[in-house]
Amino acid sequence: LGIRSVPFLKRIVPHILATVKNCGQSGLREALLQQVASLSSIVHENLRPYLPAIFDVVEEFWFSRHLSALCSLVERVAAAVPDDFRKYVPLLVRQILASVEGVNVSEGSSSNNASSEIERLELILKHVQGIKHVLGEYIHLIIPALIQLTESLIAPVTDGVRISPKSGSGICHVAVETVETVTILLQTIELNSNPLDNNIKSNTALPARVVQPFLRMLGGEVKPNKPVGTAIIQCLCVCIRQLGSGRWLSFYDSTARETINMWQTKVGFENVAPRAEEDYRVTENRLRSFSRPIDIYTDVVADYEHWESI
Repeated sequence: LGIRSVPFLKRIVPHILATVKNCGQSGLREALLQQVASLSSIVHENLRPYLPAIFDVVEEFWFSRHLSALCSLVERVAAAVPDDFRKYVPLLVRQILASVEGVNVSEGSSSNNASSEIERLELILKHVQGIKHVLGEYIHLIIPALIQLTESLIAPVTDGVRISPKSGSGICHVAVETVETVTILLQTIELNSNPLDNNIKSNTALPARVVQPFLRMLGGEVKPNKPVGTAIIQCLCVCIRQLGSGRWLSFYDSTARETINMWQTKVGFENVAPRAEEDYRVTENRLRSFSRPIDIYTDVVADYEHWESI
């Protein structure tokens, strides 16, 4: 029926949501949640009266097997009624933080438990990325939690010993995804910031809080592997832009250079040249993919110095 279904919403939606809460069949509940998600993309603001009931369902079943369907529903509601959605962001952030802070993943965990935890983490991280534009000031709560999560994933405790997960493992993949989520959230703050705002703290406090722990992780006893360390350095490059090259050079540059150099030496990062037959197609961005992290870092600092001097 499409938009013609709007007059029937008052009969349909309450019944669907009541069935979701009371039915004992997980398959039926999953299907109904998907139907509500699809409906929200069609009726948009007409779903507004049912938001309290929808978020009651989200809160009740967040830690169930229906997380994927709930994330899809929430993202579509956020797109359909963004202004009304903001009222429910605190509830959602509580659920996200509880999920992130309660994670217990290590190489020594049972295969089923570890896989389940990693799958849930990946869903939540993708969900955070999907609703980044409506998180507002709550990003300042989420990013510190993601930094702590990154540290626990980089050096999980296994039989009393702290080890770094293998490249290509599920834990490595979700660690990279966690750092990339931090980077995306930082870029969201940058896009939403007011360039006429003279309050330096409002624009730079959070990037400054990211730099120190990430540098500590790169220089720690348990080194991040190549994919995770590279993601961290890319995040630091975003911080350079947000803090400004002048402040970065004054407070962070020397430590960052030393730490990145030590890390890439420790993990065996070599400068790899492109194959001869590909040389004619290599662009500046592709050349960077063959560079050492310290070379990329140096280029980024130089670029921002140049832009800010113009």
